[in-house]
Amino acid sequence: MSKINLALELGSSNTSIYMEGLGIVLKESSQIAFLEKVSEKNIIEAGSKVKKMQGKTSDKTIIVSPIQEGIITDKKAAQAMLKAFLKRVIKNRFLMRVRAIVCVPCGLTKQQRQDYETVCLKAGINEVILVESVIAAGLGIGLSLESSKGVALIDIGGGTTDIAVMSNCSIISGCSVFAGGIMMDAAIVEFIKKKYGLIIGQTTAERLKIEIGSLYSNDLAEIKVSGMDQKTQNPSYTIVTAKDIKEAIEPIYLKIAASTESIINVCPPEIASDIYKSGIFLTGGSANILGIEQFLGSRLKIAVKVVTDASYAVILGAGKLIGDDQLLQNIFEQN
Repeated sequence: MSKINLALELGSSNTSIYMEGLGIVLKESSQIAFLEKVSEKNIIEAGSKVKKMQGKTSDKTIIVSPIQEGIITDKKAAQAMLKAFLKRVIKNRFLMRVRAIVCVPCGLTKQQRQDYETVCLKAGINEVILVESVIAAGLGIGLSLESSKGVALIDIGGGTTDIAVMSNCSIISGCSVFAGGIMMDAAIVEFIKKKYGLIIGQTTAERLKIEIGSLYSNDLAEIKVSGMDQKTQNPSYTIVTAKDIKEAIEPIYLKIAASTESIINVCPPEIASDIYKSGIFLTGGSANILGIEQFLGSRLKIAVKVVTDASYAVILGAGKLIGDDQLLQNIFEQN
């Protein structure tokens, strides 16, 4: 029986699959649509096409986001979604033995980690190895985690932000914070509704965040946004500014800053000294917003650096582990 080695990132916003020898072979929205009930037989679509369906379907369509704030909240839907994704990337799957390194938030309970393993096994993966996302992200951006020097990393995902200080392949201090891109989109929806009386969807909010999102106080960007008037229920529009977006999402980044400060404060002095010298590395999709380095750096009094391809750091790092059993063993022994 042939063997396939995968790396898998099951995130609240997106799911990515890395295949040995090919690299990243899939990145899809972590959503699945069913007809009338949650069942593999009733799947309409899984992935990014479902995201485009939101708000445009009949009452018979059930759209599920099975991972919320880094936790699998609907195991049945998560299993069906993952199985659908695996079918897209593996031909003759039942003739293959599949081994997967699966990235998970660092703040999960034992039961929550078990849920990830169970979903993956039931979706058709034969061997599951769980690795903390922050460790994978560190490897993905080229950090030497086997070194005794301390490194700090913030991975801002869709549902959670993982913050960790690492040394010698282990997490010295770390946590998962319920703050991420999905919460930012929801905050933008509420802000636009409250200030302008305009109802917009999560997809529109995400577009605003990407196109004019900024943590600079003097950013003058603005954009015309369409939606529905809260009072009349008629189609309407307004002009939204970068300052509006900053006001909506700033509390979430302040929460990330406060949590990071707490994590660094409990580190041994030698490790803290290393961090002040090397700075803090930022990964994840919501690390790409304008002004984040200055915003966090000024509050933490430490240099903050957004890495290249921040959105892909976790899955690329997990991919590196596929071919390095010794490093994988070292990580398991230290965590």
